[in-house]
Amino acid sequence: MEERIGYRKVLKNRRFFLLCIGQATSCFGDSLTTIALIGLIAWFTGGAKEINMMWLMLSCIAPQVLLGPFAGVFVDRLKRKNIMILSDLIRGFLILLIPFTQSTYQIFIIAFLVSIADIFFSPAYSAFIPNIVEKKELFVANSILTSTREFMNLIGPAIGGVIIGLFGIKSIFFIDAVTFFLSALAIWNIPAEEALESKRLPQRFFSELKDGLIYIRRNRVISFICLLFCAMMLAGGTINLVLPLFVNEVLQKGVKEFGFLMSANALGIILGSLIGGRIGQGIDKVKLIIFAVILCGVNSTLFVLNPVFVVGLGLFVINGFANGLWGICSGTVIQEEVEDSKRGRVFSVVGAVSGSSNMIASGMAGILARIFGSKVLFLASGIFMSIIGIISSFFPIREEKKVL
Repeated sequence: MEERIGYRKVLKNRRFFLLCIGQATSCFGDSLTTIALIGLIAWFTGGAKEINMMWLMLSCIAPQVLLGPFAGVFVDRLKRKNIMILSDLIRGFLILLIPFTQSTYQIFIIAFLVSIADIFFSPAYSAFIPNIVEKKELFVANSILTSTREFMNLIGPAIGGVIIGLFGIKSIFFIDAVTFFLSALAIWNIPAEEALESKRLPQRFFSELKDGLIYIRRNRVISFICLLFCAMMLAGGTINLVLPLFVNEVLQKGVKEFGFLMSANALGIILGSLIGGRIGQGIDKVKLIIFAVILCGVNSTLFVLNPVFVVGLGLFVINGFANGLWGICSGTVIQEEVEDSKRGRVFSVVGAVSGSSNMIASGMAGILARIFGSKVLFLASGIFMSIIGIISSFFPIREEKKVL
């Protein structure tokens, strides 16, 4: 019988604990900056105009789409710990510049540069986790990291509102910069040994990039996850864009109720990560991913058809649960399936696929919502996710081992 891994055991790992503390700190700062950026842009322009929000979103997503796969090559060539430290320091210094900006364009440029640093940090971080915890502990480790991040996202905006009221909106950026420096300090203190033999091979840059893409194409499980990420982000990105419209036009609710839905979703992600990390051990992670996709699709469909807002809050908790389970399972599968020398490139490509799909969804959703309405588009996205999940359940994702 497979040994059940407890949260306490994983947290006793000093290297993992330091990584978790560092990420909790920087995620808290990021959650503050998210609302502060919107407020600062609104202050510059006299309101949070849609065009400015679109440019901010593009500034954050474009580097991931355009440069993400290339960043993965560096993540597999260099020490991931050093990449994370440097990325944190760069992001911290860039955030320090925001209080001194004089226009929205300067903010967009800084956001773009921060996102460039982030496309190096994110795959290095995901690929680094298997270097500091045992393979059998990965599922629980991802559960802890995901739930910690979402908890910070849940409490951050409320605390940020208090800080802005007491010290002004620009104080938020100084706090966020400090959290990045603290994260870099925590990672610097992690004693980690990384296997660099394969990274010293004198291959050309584009050969390594091509090698990573071929690896993804030939690995049935990883290809499946990439395609599923694409489909989920197309549907999920559409829902994220039309949700405010749906709440306002169909449910006849305002900003306060929209905030309740976001909090319910974050709570669900925390529960999905923690409960999934506990009961999901010993179950095929690919099957759990498919289950989460179907649950998310069916739940989104029911949300559109449900007329009672309180019931909708419960459905959003379930939606978050599915997203949390999907997140920890997909990350764990990649970490378990992919060899260390290619893990950075795989995570970078998955990130680029997600970002591209999200960008396409955001661009198309605005047009389609005007033609068909937010309710029809929301419903179609939920049904699409359900169908994708159901179809996936009929295909053999894992290759059967052949006996020679």
